[in-house]
Amino acid sequence: MLLTYFCGDHVKLPADAKHVLLVDDISSSGTTFESAAAVIRQYCKQVEMISAVTLFAPIK
Repeated sequence: MLLTYFCGDHVKLPADAKHVLLVDDISSSGTTFESAAAVIRQYCKQVEMISAVTLFAPIK
């Protein structure tokens, strides 16, 4: 498993990445996921699946 960070409009994924998991917290809206997914679809053509998880409480 490789962890890659997405920050704003900066995406850096390995060339062979096929599945991306987006993780966000409950304070953000679904538009955050949509924006991130749109950027990934535009610039990372090799990605076949984008999944999303929302955290409802901080992990400590």
